[in-house]
Amino acid sequence: NTNAGPLIPSWELVGNYYQWGRNPNCFGLDGLDGTNPCSSPVYGAVGPLGSTAANDNEGRISGWNTVSASNGAWQDAIKTANDPCPTGFRVPTQAQWEGVINESLNANTFVGTWTSSSTNYTTGVKFGTSLFLPAAGFRGGSSGSLIQRGGVGGYWSSTSDYEFQPFGWFLELSNGYIGMRPQLSISGFSVRCIAE
Repeated sequence: NTNAGPLIPSWELVGNYYQWGRNPNCFGLDGLDGTNPCSSPVYGAVGPLGSTAANDNEGRISGWNTVSASNGAWQDAIKTANDPCPTGFRVPTQAQWEGVINESLNANTFVGTWTSSSTNYTTGVKFGTSLFLPAAGFRGGSSGSLIQRGGVGGYWSSTSDYEFQPFGWFLELSNGYIGMRPQLSISGFSVRCIAE
């Protein structure tokens, strides 16, 4: 929700989950919190629809895609057709995320309990004075089920790991830890766009 306070932990800041290299035209629901509107393959999942367990969208997603995107589906500092960000914005690179998490440039503050729960929306990391990233958890690559909301956050970069393809680099947040690492591209992580 772009109208929610960007520095105040809330379910409204969690947003959708994306597979690396994909620009979903439909975001899946788990069938418990709403009928899945997508036909297979599904490249992303809807974030929570409200603050309660009845709206957490934590279950497996019917038709979740298990085939990785091709090399170059997203590219460093070049917006591709598969980039899910709106006009004028793109997915940040690994190097740009490393700049954000550099403590000499942006002090980081860990917020919340860091306890995994499908309804824990109080946890995340504040960088400097103008960016808060929720510990939104992520979607598992085999079924799209939610994993560790409130305990882990994952934010894709546009950088592919060509040595270990099909992996993309992502920013990982957990209790006391911030760093970059590669992850299987069929996992669903958060995306935060930057200006082109």
